[in-house]
Amino acid sequence: MHRRLIPNNHNLFIMRNFLGGVIVFISAAIMLSGCARYYTERGDAQFERFGYAKAARLYEKAYSKKPTPELALKLANSYRNMNDYANADKYFAAGMKDDGAKLDPMNHLSYGKILMNMGKYGDAKSQFTSYLNDKPGDYAAQLLLNSCGDLAQFTKDTMRYSLQDAGIGGFNNAYSPVIYKDGLVFVGETSARGGKVNPGTMNSYQDIYFVKKEKDGRFGTAEKLKGAINDKYHQGSATFNREGNIAYFTTSNTNGLKASEKYEKVINSMIGRDSLAGAEWMASGSFPYNSPDYSNQHPSLTEDGKTLFFASDMPGGLGGYDLYVTRYESGRWTKPENLGAPINTAMDERFPVAAKGGKLYFASNGHKNLGGLDVFLTRNSGGKWNNPMNLNYPLNTKADDFGFVLAEDGKTGYVSSNRNGPDRIYNVVINPPVMNAKGRVTSNGAPLQNATIILTNNSASSVDSIFTDADGMYTYKLTLESDYQLMARKTDFLNKSAAFSTKNAETNADILNDFELAAIEKVIEKPIVLDAKDVLYDYNKYKLRKEGKAELDKVVALLKDNPTLKIELGSHTDSRGTDKYNQKLSEKRAKTCSDYLIKSGIDKSRVTSVGYGESQLVNECKDGVKCSDARHQENRRTTIKLSK
Repeated sequence: MHRRLIPNNHNLFIMRNFLGGVIVFISAAIMLSGCARYYTERGDAQFERFGYAKAARLYEKAYSKKPTPELALKLANSYRNMNDYANADKYFAAGMKDDGAKLDPMNHLSYGKILMNMGKYGDAKSQFTSYLNDKPGDYAAQLLLNSCGDLAQFTKDTMRYSLQDAGIGGFNNAYSPVIYKDGLVFVGETSARGGKVNPGTMNSYQDIYFVKKEKDGRFGTAEKLKGAINDKYHQGSATFNREGNIAYFTTSNTNGLKASEKYEKVINSMIGRDSLAGAEWMASGSFPYNSPDYSNQHPSLTEDGKTLFFASDMPGGLGGYDLYVTRYESGRWTKPENLGAPINTAMDERFPVAAKGGKLYFASNGHKNLGGLDVFLTRNSGGKWNNPMNLNYPLNTKADDFGFVLAEDGKTGYVSSNRNGPDRIYNVVINPPVMNAKGRVTSNGAPLQNATIILTNNSASSVDSIFTDADGMYTYKLTLESDYQLMARKTDFLNKSAAFSTKNAETNADILNDFELAAIEKVIEKPIVLDAKDVLYDYNKYKLRKEGKAELDKVVALLKDNPTLKIELGSHTDSRGTDKYNQKLSEKRAKTCSDYLIKSGIDKSRVTSVGYGESQLVNECKDGVKCSDARHQENRRTTIKLSK
């Protein structure tokens, strides 16, 4: 079994245990010991049982006797599942020559992923393109192809994170750190020291460990968690309640299997539940939605212990592993809900980590990424999940990066990565982002020099100002965790403003606001104020429509930016109905607009409203002329113009 218990390019924890050691060969097999077919058949048997390390050894022997493209691809996929990128690259290259690629178009996709892991993005693009020629509707492959062409976006903020190996020694692989009490809980794999051997890696099976963090910041010697939480098969990532006495963790679903069947059947993963009794963890039930037919893994509790996120390949998902959520209500966990798009994709989303403020970190190879698994961040706002954000280099690399967790201070944390070979746990320091307000001020497209940019920091109750240069450009360094109001102004031009916030910033960023200022003398007589359009109405109605309110909101912004301006609201009707009735209707329309502005904070002395009835039609649709409703609609309007 391969690192992190993820066969087939990290499809986590589906595993099949089987008897290792001495294989009893029948006499006919002994006669074939010197031929490629003999080693190939036994390699196939090991591969089917996820024994990739043993399969690779057997395929190597077969390949040395008969180097065919088919055998090369078998070797390539064995090494791919072991995360041995160099050997996977070597044998994919050999296997894809001549007619080897025709054996299975999926090899293009698999080889492309390996090439991304090797940093060979140009070659990866060629493989993804070839695959998409056969499978043009594969959206996940298209994302990978796009990733290879957008590398600059991943390295635009290289100072955001600082990483250093955490120095947790004694392990061939260590991953999925969880901050627990005065140290870390994590998943570890060591060299096999007697007992059962994981045939995927020829190392030990994986267990859950604890390591104490000393006062000097270094970690001590790790020890297995005691009790039932570690059995003789694989254990995976864990999560704990606030008190630290309840653990949910990934484990092998051997329930209901006879001892002999544990070596002959595919064993999926499940979520276990243990309670701390003294110094040992005791089994205290399991997750109610486990199944022998699919895997549940990587549980993560929210701080209050009432919401649990996890990964699963249960039926009905979007593809691969998806993230799910369940809530503890009335003494039980609710039916899991798929988080859906935009979080889940047709590929794999795993290793969720719930954080404060509705944040959720997770790993994915299905969104745009640098290669393998990348760490993403999403946030739940108003019951909806935001588009996931790739946390970019150097937190993410061309290798697998996953299991990111923040410390209580929000400025430090840990992440798992195999960027330097084996899975290791890295210390992460989160450097504060640098944010700037930038933009250009123009009038009729020409730059305005010495326009004043006034920046009001509402959070700090402070005001500052700068001037535009000869090109109309401005730049201002912003304060984090602040709400800003920015205004561009220049004598004889209408002011314009914008609002923005630097709160919850995750990366270095420039907040861009360009301003086109209108010269007052050129707009004073125009019937329409800048970007505002006519406010339109339904037939025989004076109630504001949604789009009408949006136009009036523009007028509100204009008047607030320019406190000396006054406007006239002129309302009109179409020609249907009597002159007297239409006059009254237009006055009601004008008053409705005026009331809306006043309720929005505009002093009533600055607003004049006039009803013109049907006296100022804009087209030929007068009394006695037959017109479509669309033509009549042009006349049912309120115009907006500056009166001073």
